[in-house]
Amino acid sequence: MLRSASRDEIRKAKAIMARAPRTTPLAVMQYFADLRDINDRCEAYNAGWHGRWNPVILGFFEATDTEIPSQDNSFWCAAFLNWCLERCGYRPGTRSSSSGTFRGLTGATNNPRRGDIAVFQDGASRCTGHVGLFVGRRNGRVLVIGGNQKQGQHYSVNIKELPVPGTSLRVHSYLRMSDLRPPLSNGRRC
Repeated sequence: MLRSASRDEIRKAKAIMARAPRTTPLAVMQYFADLRDINDRCEAYNAGWHGRWNPVILGFFEATDTEIPSQDNSFWCAAFLNWCLERCGYRPGTRSSSSGTFRGLTGATNNPRRGDIAVFQDGASRCTGHVGLFVGRRNGRVLVIGGNQKQGQHYSVNIKELPVPGTSLRVHSYLRMSDLRPPLSNGRRC
């Protein structure tokens, strides 16, 4: 069992999450990628912490039906994407912390636009992979913004270049973000 965050860290995490935009999932992810807030131990609020769970990351699991993890080895890319979708009023994504659940959604495209969902599959396993948002291509690689992406020594929210095909990950599909937008009627969600 990991140690808990302090009351001050939890309070700060809630404030950080409350300030996140509500416009598009891409804007929410960019907000977290740009976040520079740190705790007293110099641990970033947009990354995993050493020896205990970051309360911001735990908050992402509230957008899933997955039990909030008690160990620091849980993947959180899908929980983060689901939280971003929910934050912006999109119909529920998959409500799962498994990236593989995004493989079953409709809206596949071979021509992704900035902000569309990028779904990856691990070459060694049909059940594991990664999910984030497509931001572009560079030198035969896909640029993805998402959570639980390794940057230096930490897993954080960032923009990462992923090779296509990668050594372990390969693109499974791209999904149009617009296909997840719920129809609006009189300013209220249906």
